[in-house]
Amino acid sequence: MQKSLMTGTDATVAGPSLRPQGKTLRRAPLATILIHWLVVLSIGISLATGWRIAADAPDAIVSAALAPVLPQGTVFYWHLISGCVVLALMLTYTLYQISSGLGRRLTHLRNTENKSTSSAQSAVRLQRLDRKLYWLAFGLLSLAAMTGLLQYLNAAWPTTAAIEALHRLAAWGLVGYAIAHVGLQIAGGGLRRLATIFLPRNVHSRIAAMSMVIALGAVGGAVAMDRLLLHHLSIERTNTAPRIDGWPDDAVWNSATTVELSLANGANLPGGETTVVLKGLYDGERIYLLCEWADPTHSAAHVPLRKTERGWQIMQTAYRQADENRYYEDKLALMLASSNPMAALTSVHLGTRPLKGEPGAPGGRGLHYTTDGTILDVWHWKSVRNAYQRQADDNFFGPPLPAPSATPRVRDPDSGAWLPRYTAGYRKDPPGTYSGYEMNWEFFDEGWVLPLRLPDDPRDIAEPGFIETASAGGARGPSSIKGWIEFNDTRPYAAGIDPLPVGTLLPSVLPTGQLTGDRGDIKAQGRWSEGRWYLELSRRLDTGSKRDIPIEDGTLLWVAVFDHSQTRHAYHLRPVQLQLN
Repeated sequence: MQKSLMTGTDATVAGPSLRPQGKTLRRAPLATILIHWLVVLSIGISLATGWRIAADAPDAIVSAALAPVLPQGTVFYWHLISGCVVLALMLTYTLYQISSGLGRRLTHLRNTENKSTSSAQSAVRLQRLDRKLYWLAFGLLSLAAMTGLLQYLNAAWPTTAAIEALHRLAAWGLVGYAIAHVGLQIAGGGLRRLATIFLPRNVHSRIAAMSMVIALGAVGGAVAMDRLLLHHLSIERTNTAPRIDGWPDDAVWNSATTVELSLANGANLPGGETTVVLKGLYDGERIYLLCEWADPTHSAAHVPLRKTERGWQIMQTAYRQADENRYYEDKLALMLASSNPMAALTSVHLGTRPLKGEPGAPGGRGLHYTTDGTILDVWHWKSVRNAYQRQADDNFFGPPLPAPSATPRVRDPDSGAWLPRYTAGYRKDPPGTYSGYEMNWEFFDEGWVLPLRLPDDPRDIAEPGFIETASAGGARGPSSIKGWIEFNDTRPYAAGIDPLPVGTLLPSVLPTGQLTGDRGDIKAQGRWSEGRWYLELSRRLDTGSKRDIPIEDGTLLWVAVFDHSQTRHAYHLRPVQLQLN
């Protein structure tokens, strides 16, 4: 007798196809059939959601081609759920095989070469090859589980890229195995052999049920332990508040606890990775956070303007698609949640149109919003646009808003465009229309613009090197690469009075004042020096706003780093839990 891993059939040595055609088909245990199809379903969900995640990569080929038929929405979350189900089924199957005694059939197959016909011998050889492939499937499932777990934990050993490559190898290996397995089943026993996986007999059901209970308990316990073993950042109370100046040289920071977070999958960062060192203090009224991370380039060219023979042009590669990864500033974002450790997974909705009935994001990458009515607090610090104010932009993710029935003919100061992108649940705290800056152009038409203002001072005309990123090694102190022009140092642009020569480069950001209201809650200042950013932020523990998360014991926090990238930030999935001492 032989037991098939994926079809779960019990068969004589020669296989059911060698029986006379009129004989009754052999039947597989009901438990084997159920486990088999649950494995097929969960692996199918894992592959489909995994391909959707992979399709978001700028260099994706196969997964990008499959994107039109792949699922959309909270695919990160469902990829994690299906992975946990696969783990539970793997453990269930192992316990079931051992306890029922069926497992020995995976390693023993009687030799019939001297007792059977040549067709029987051929069938046995195919069955033996199929049995060897079972162990390959075991190995691929184990590799997929291990590398998936490492990615969830944001492990960087040996490198994030190597872990992702092994995870892809396991996924495509399982696709190849499934094709080979079905082919060998048919070749070794015909369709009659393959049909046995649809014909149940009720044996070993109690053993299978007990195995599943044990497996679900083990995986459920691991999930519970994961929530108990989150990173914890101890926020110590202080009587001396640090200066919010972007330098970590206040003596009070020496007593602060440190947490290091490994971030991955960010555009432009070496290997897509960086490590954020996070510290926190509070004084009973405000919290103070210090973020430090490696970034080999200081990027201050936020879609600058260049004068050409045809007129003024925005320097960009994919700005209108919200996917600019060259001419952009460095940024950092923090996200706060009250209690949901899965918020980083459930607030991301991938796909061209994940929200039925509403438009998708311009670049087709997905949208941010919540589906349970909750608010996620987002602190969005932009190294150029927020530098003048010494603030961070206070935003939030919430339930998605419907798109306006008609595009309003009003200029969006954040983008300088007449057609601001639909952002679903990603919104700015009120007053949302005042950004404390505006883009220095009149309208946006495939990159060609009219500047709003020209500089009075020739020193505000950028050097040619401004469009490239500064290399590491800058002196300690305020950067000489400003990236913006003070409004009071400019005059209105007039087409007939434009003495600037062709080739002139201009920063595109015009500061207009401080962020106010809810949107101006966060003090922030960052400095770049010798290949590292240092950013200090501060906010009241409880602002009283329904769009802000009160910071208290147990508040959850995530960090995202942007290296001159508009939206492709490095991230981690598991939150840091704050502990106020």
